[in-house]
Amino acid sequence: MTGLVISDLTGDGKQEVVVSMRNGWVCAFDCAGTPIWQQRFPDAVTALCEVRPPVSVAAGGDSGLLHLIDGAGNIVRTADAGSSVSALAAGD
Repeated sequence: MTGLVISDLTGDGKQEVVVSMRNGWVCAFDCAGTPIWQQRFPDAVTALCEVRPPVSVAAGGDSGLLHLIDGAGNIVRTADAGSSVSALAAGD
């Protein structure tokens, strides 16, 4: 596992858990551990962070690609950082 985010992604007042892995998977689970969504990227996901508003998750990889994933698991934006992403930090 390369990243962990705990946040109310669905707006239901309950926390969800999002994990990223070196094998390219980013997966979200509800508070009971039931899978909500998953995305597979072609390279290792090396960084993960929450982005607000609206609540979404940013995932960065070895290839330098950054993906913005909404609370439903849809990729809403992709950008190229130009080099491997080793860390992400969200701010206001």
